[in-house]
Amino acid sequence: MLRWVKAGRLTSHMTGGGRHRILQSDLVSFMRGRGMPVPDVLDAGPPRIAVVEDDPLMRKLLVRIVQKARPDAQVQSAADGFAGGVLVAQMKPHLLLLDLVMAGLDGIEVCRRLRANPELSGVIVVVVSSHLDAGTRLTLSRLGVERFLVKPLDRERLDEVLRDCLGSGKAAT
Repeated sequence: MLRWVKAGRLTSHMTGGGRHRILQSDLVSFMRGRGMPVPDVLDAGPPRIAVVEDDPLMRKLLVRIVQKARPDAQVQSAADGFAGGVLVAQMKPHLLLLDLVMAGLDGIEVCRRLRANPELSGVIVVVVSSHLDAGTRLTLSRLGVERFLVKPLDRERLDEVLRDCLGSGKAAT
């Protein structure tokens, strides 16, 4: 784990005595994001997934696909970036499916605010957008976005991302 911490892949905090401390939520998110099994003692119940999407049809579609792929998950949604930020702060999801182009608070700003909050910095962020040029991907990668899904949505790809980020769980096949 120390190699992951030193490489910047696993978030830690340094104690006054020079020891690294890892928040449980950061460790669980790191493990889920890499498909590692999460011991029951670390697992905080069923996966929590937040969907932030301003298009009502796309939001309903994402929620329906996620619920079918992960019937064991708690899924909640928000219709804009501001409401999404509030949802994420309250829900503390394991995974956030996030649109980029939204009125008011866009997806990039949601990511910035998410990563600035130590309690939420371990949330796995998957951006779902039709506006993913190289510069945007680079900006989002620097903000810790784990994956990108391009609209129109490929359901198999979303299922794969859910498995990769949250493990197989009780997912439907």
